[in-house]
Amino acid sequence: MGDVKNMDENYFCHVVIPSKDYQKSRVFFERVFGWKVEQVPGLDSLDILPPSRKGPSAELNSEEEAIVPSIYATDMNSKLADREVWRQETEG
Repeated sequence: MGDVKNMDENYFCHVVIPSKDYQKSRVFFERVFGWKVEQVPGLDSLDILPPSRKGPSAELNSEEEAIVPSIYATDMNSKLADREVWRQETEG
């Protein structure tokens, strides 16, 4: 299996959070966490921005039914090959 060569990758970089009520979700994230929630121009989603600008980006999306995480990797083909090796090793 491939080694993790670059510590600047392999992290959660974006999270899509389902929301059927943008106003209620906006108020929740702004009041509870102090995050800024902004409309995305031309899209039916809202960006969630933590005050520190640290951590993954996030969005509220009315089309999703479940939380959708994204992982950053510079070489996705290598990660898919590593996943296949892992699957074969664990499934026997």
